[in-house]
Amino acid sequence: MSTARRDAVNAVVLSLGGALWSLRFALGPDRVLGNWRHPDVLSNHWLLEWVAERLATGQSLLHNDAYYWPVGDAPLLAGNGMEGFPYAPFAWALDWPMSVTAFAVALLTFNGLAAYGLARAAGAAAAGGWLAAMAVAAHPYPATELSMGHFPQADLGWMMLSLAALLRFDDTGRTGWGLAAGLAGGVCALLYWYHGVFLGIAAVVLTLGRPLRWPGVLAGLAGAAAVAGPWLAVSLTHIEAVPGFQEATFPAVEATEATLLLDWPVGALGPWQQGRVWPLAVALLAPLGIRRGGWRWAALAALAFGLGLGGALYEAAYGWAALLRRFWWPYRHGALWLIAGAVLAARGVSVLPARRWAGLLLGLTLPWMLTRTGDARPVRASPATLPPAAAEALAALPDGLVIEPPLSPRSSSSQVPLIEQRFHHKPLLTGHAPWVERVRPRAWDEAMAANPFLAGLQRWERGGAGDIPIEGLDALRTEGAVYLVVNPGLFAQALAAQPDGYHILGEALGREVARERGVVIYALDRAPPPTVALPPVRWPGGLKPAGPRHPLNGLGFPDATFDQVLGAPR
Repeated sequence: MSTARRDAVNAVVLSLGGALWSLRFALGPDRVLGNWRHPDVLSNHWLLEWVAERLATGQSLLHNDAYYWPVGDAPLLAGNGMEGFPYAPFAWALDWPMSVTAFAVALLTFNGLAAYGLARAAGAAAAGGWLAAMAVAAHPYPATELSMGHFPQADLGWMMLSLAALLRFDDTGRTGWGLAAGLAGGVCALLYWYHGVFLGIAAVVLTLGRPLRWPGVLAGLAGAAAVAGPWLAVSLTHIEAVPGFQEATFPAVEATEATLLLDWPVGALGPWQQGRVWPLAVALLAPLGIRRGGWRWAALAALAFGLGLGGALYEAAYGWAALLRRFWWPYRHGALWLIAGAVLAARGVSVLPARRWAGLLLGLTLPWMLTRTGDARPVRASPATLPPAAAEALAALPDGLVIEPPLSPRSSSSQVPLIEQRFHHKPLLTGHAPWVERVRPRAWDEAMAANPFLAGLQRWERGGAGDIPIEGLDALRTEGAVYLVVNPGLFAQALAAQPDGYHILGEALGREVARERGVVIYALDRAPPPTVALPPVRWPGGLKPAGPRHPLNGLGFPDATFDQVLGAPR
């Protein structure tokens, strides 16, 4: 085996090893990747599956009618859904949730291999590239994003591939490398536009003052426009469907909460701080990598960290344009910080004696270093009883609309109904993150308010009158039957009157057709009385209603599908 091939094999082994180490708690057919209690996890699993299904069937990707009946929404625009495209082959080959786990393994491995390629393009020896591969594949930043269901945010590979091609173009002047940088950059921006912005920042810092070779530059711009331009045009045409662009406040609340802290990058504990972690080997070797032209990478690291702190620099960089003001999460500049650190450390390996053995040893022991410094953040996983028994029972029933309360956004806290919908395939009255005002369709709020039956139930959940008018129930029968699913796991224990009341409603308006693991399904097919009296709902003084950004933060009843979370740090 040639040296070059052996170097590449080592990079693959280390990248895959780092990915499997990060995902060790998620490997198994009964594990759902991520912390299911996080409001983004199950909804983003749903989104990946939805995109793959739409691609397989040739249906429109611009509108979803599976939830928020009768208006639907635009999840691809609202939810960073383009990651569903690379995910689709995994969905077609494997059943959920193993498809998501396999995709995550591939994603983190790809991150590591791209880091290896970038380090080599930045002048590091192969041994330094091995360290970079492990440093990125096993890094706690993408692992933490995956734990929260943020698949596009964990996908750093295309950004690094574009930068690697850009450096090759800068060295050789070959137009092909310029085109490759643009094509990879277009994919990077298409999958997650924040990363497209980061790529632009990095490209400017790494090439500032260098001569422009216009044929390659124009080829790169054309390649990026060809890949990302069509979807950018669609997004701008439907800008009203993208949450946050209509907001005038800058910086947003998230921009003041989710920032990096100015601190030593080893042992970086606390919310939002995983991006500023440099593994111990990276922190020690990065200063050595500044030699022989590495100052640009040091400048990029410093700029990324400064932007991640929020404040004046962040506001100056993003406050001048409406599109940029939509950037809510300063801490995500940690992606550039960790990439720059990995490249600097890879360059630093080149000055070590016996560098091949040193690079391999440092790469292999990097997970141990993360563990010893308290920076290890394996991807969390949620053991699950699959398929959900109640959803399977619902799938066997005739077509119809599924009402799965709570119905009031102020009472909502769970995305479990979305995952159940992937099994029963019936339209849901509620939808994705109803407690988030900027996400919930305004037309759905209007439809609920216009239906006396549904509006009465929403008011009752919030502590209003318990005499529910039945007027409006017939309007729900356009989908066929109407099913009421009472799942105790969706309710706060302090609001136990809510599930009790829905059982009364189901018995008054219909009949029980299934009961699985504590979840009861009613078919609302009886001739109804004019009103149904439900017990009053009294909100405890210390229980804050959900919204406008956060779900109801009350202790819930045990869930029929999910229970504990594995991999959570102490």
